[in-house]
Amino acid sequence: MVCKDVVSWNTMITGYSNLGRLEDARKLFDESTRRNIISWNAMLTGYAKVGDVESARHMFDEMPQRDAVSWDAMIAYYSQCNRSIEVLLLFDEIRAVCVNPIEATLVCIVSACADMGALDRGKRLYSFLDAHRIKLNTVLGTALTDMYAKCGSIEEAIQVFHLTPEKDVLSCNTVIAGLAMHGHVKGCYQLFMQMR
Repeated sequence: MVCKDVVSWNTMITGYSNLGRLEDARKLFDESTRRNIISWNAMLTGYAKVGDVESARHMFDEMPQRDAVSWDAMIAYYSQCNRSIEVLLLFDEIRAVCVNPIEATLVCIVSACADMGALDRGKRLYSFLDAHRIKLNTVLGTALTDMYAKCGSIEEAIQVFHLTPEKDVLSCNTVIAGLAMHGHVKGCYQLFMQMR
């Protein structure tokens, strides 16, 4: 490189990382004397893209500082790997350091609660959303509806469904499936008829 500033290092590391050439990215990362959060996040997301859980987590643990992108990337990656316990543990950590997760991360956390049947954790997350004035939208509302239904709390699933300001086919199908799962045939039929 002719100009070896932090931008050029990050560009090269990110480029190799995006191409899945992690050995080359890591070599540049190790040689760089000008690492910043972007350098670290590029390596973290690179390891996640190639499916290297251990290296991604090692990079995450070694980061001198983390931003919302770091947390969101690690949680999303654990979610994609169906590692719900790790998702929930990271959520506990993210709350301790006062980083506000983005919507996609919140959906991953809600999904982890649903996968594990962790109703109490899901309720605490819902309280977290309320306390931080995070408004429900279609995606987050549908994820919460699904979580409550899968955890056996159909009344709360219906309540969240009705609180979700905009509903789409997926949100309606989610609450109908939840009602059906718990034997509420009449409720399924009524909701289906309202959708028509």
